[in-house]
Amino acid sequence: MTALPTMFLAVLLWYIVGEFALTSTSWLGEIFPANDLVFPMLVLLLAPAVATTASLRFSRPRQDRELPRRLGHAHNIGMITAVVLWLGVLTFGNWFSMTRSRIPSDWPGMATALAFVPLVLGIGLSAIPISWWAHRRSASALMADFWDLCRPNALLLVPLTLLSGIEDWILLHPDRMLDIAWPPWLLLGLGIVAMILALPLLLNTMLSSRPIPAGPMREKLMDLAKRGHIRCGIPRIWNTGSRPIINAMITGLFPFQRRIYLTDQLLRVASDDEVEAVFAHELAHARQRHLWIYLLAALGFIFCWLLFDSKDPTVNELAGMGIIAIAFWFFFGRLSRHMEHQADIVSDELTGQPGAIAGALAHIAMLGGGLKQRGGWRHPAIMERIRVLHKYRENHLFRVNFRRHSRRLLLLVLALVTFSGLALLLEASDQPSHSPWQQKFHQGLSFLDAVDELRSRPGEDTDRADELLLAAQKWLKEGIQHLIEQNAHHPSLAAAYETLALIYDHLDQRWNATACRILATAARRTASAAE
Repeated sequence: MTALPTMFLAVLLWYIVGEFALTSTSWLGEIFPANDLVFPMLVLLLAPAVATTASLRFSRPRQDRELPRRLGHAHNIGMITAVVLWLGVLTFGNWFSMTRSRIPSDWPGMATALAFVPLVLGIGLSAIPISWWAHRRSASALMADFWDLCRPNALLLVPLTLLSGIEDWILLHPDRMLDIAWPPWLLLGLGIVAMILALPLLLNTMLSSRPIPAGPMREKLMDLAKRGHIRCGIPRIWNTGSRPIINAMITGLFPFQRRIYLTDQLLRVASDDEVEAVFAHELAHARQRHLWIYLLAALGFIFCWLLFDSKDPTVNELAGMGIIAIAFWFFFGRLSRHMEHQADIVSDELTGQPGAIAGALAHIAMLGGGLKQRGGWRHPAIMERIRVLHKYRENHLFRVNFRRHSRRLLLLVLALVTFSGLALLLEASDQPSHSPWQQKFHQGLSFLDAVDELRSRPGEDTDRADELLLAAQKWLKEGIQHLIEQNAHHPSLAAAYETLALIYDHLDQRWNATACRILATAARRTASAAE
């Protein structure tokens, strides 16, 4: 398990169990003290590195286990420790509410950042014992390895914080939302689109990169893109610093924002033909629209997730959300591995040199962990990729089956996003239209939710809270009036009066609160008699 999938899993757990912490009693209260922010932070910061160190320290070196394998095993131990402890502080440590209670309401989204920063830093610190055992013990090397693990997770944390900020703003400003004609889900959707458009620029800012200098290599790569009718910017050299890696990647959904990065180590150790083959592999992702397919697959699972999401989810709904998260993990990994095979095949077509990408992969593998290294969540093993390339070129039946499987995966993704989206629309259309009194009650309750959130944060703005309470009072009184005109015996009338009484309590209007409770009692008796 690498650092980025660990972070993805942590985000999924945040949304599944973040708001449904278990009450700590007896011995759990000793492990996760109530309202203690320091202890969970220290656990998240230090435990992954401690677990990694223990794995390296107490695992006995064997002849069949080389140092890279020991380091990889220790890294996995550290990541598993991080996930388990993250689940623990979410479930038993009330981490969601605790971090929100430390951040003022005028800092939207920062509570989410505060919650995740210890995890991001803890994952980064787990690189230090690995670097130490690998004899990279200078301060600059340790810092570079620490940052290499932190950087992708910090990149993921930026859009997560922005989305959380939009949600916080919508929750805390129901009065502003009344002036906006767009529904909240549309605002969130626009925020997501904006982040998708800005992600390549953000990534370029966080990565240390520069354009490939003008010369034969740059002309060769740009000519390859032109021959394939694939628009992209000037390829960039990704500087990997003191921890060189051999890699390449493509970013950008749209041609005008598309960028391809080649690491400095790749350009240093690979031949020109191998660099061209790797570049063609990234172009193939663009030509086959793989980034769009990934996005559609993610949207399909998000739509399925929303079908189970509710304000007060049941155990079955939480179980359904967990099953969807696990299904996404396996399906997305399977889809991504197939797309890598497809990009390898198209790479040979683009370069016009059959076997070029296979040779590049074999050379890169020999420079790394060897041809027997195992694949990952999103990438097949090198030997498997080479085997598929040879079978595709030499076996007609395999080519037919591979293309059929590609079409099936694409149809499955399209069906997933289509049917889950339609199910969401049907669920929304099946909901009964709200009468005027229900709409006014809903508005009043949204103002009360904003008051509760405001009062749970430090530095409470009492004037703002009173303003929201007065607005909630107005909406509830209007809703009560509409309900009385429609049906004076409605059972919801008593609950509305009780809620209005609580508002008057907060506004220190005791007589009005008492009157509302008397009216609530009378409404309850009237409703019972009407039954």
